[in-house]
Amino acid sequence: MVVEYVFLFVIIFRTAELSSVNCAFKDSRFDPITLHEVDQLHCTVSILINFEKARDYRDWIVGIHGIRIEFQDNHHYRDAVYLPEVASEQGWDHTETIDNLMRKGGFRGHISEETRMKVNVVRFQSDKVLMSHQEYVDYKSNYGEPVLTDPGGRRGLFHSCRP
Repeated sequence: MVVEYVFLFVIIFRTAELSSVNCAFKDSRFDPITLHEVDQLHCTVSILINFEKARDYRDWIVGIHGIRIEFQDNHHYRDAVYLPEVASEQGWDHTETIDNLMRKGGFRGHISEETRMKVNVVRFQSDKVLMSHQEYVDYKSNYGEPVLTDPGGRRGLFHSCRP
């Protein structure tokens, strides 16, 4: 059990590290982070929990559940995910959320009630952890950098995110 826990812990941190790098420097929707922006950064990690298959696209609660959808489109497998806060932040109801999520997943056709009902939906919740750059600096000065070594020899969760 301990080995499984440690393995899962390393996977979570490695995923967070790679996601941080992608968001900070490789996401085409945003300009890469610059050195003068670093002290203004906040890192939020959402740990997804309580996965359940939904009966249909309306079987979840806006603001409580996130959803992952899967569907077929002309023999193409499509999927997409929204975290629990997305629908409520956008002011969307179930129909608007599923339609936008289908578009995010690459669907370009007409979306009807029949189309929505063919989508497989998994609902989930999340636990969020937030840390500002200053909190990270304070933690590091008091306890040292969190150490995770990968095959490339890099150390620390945020090591590869430095500009």
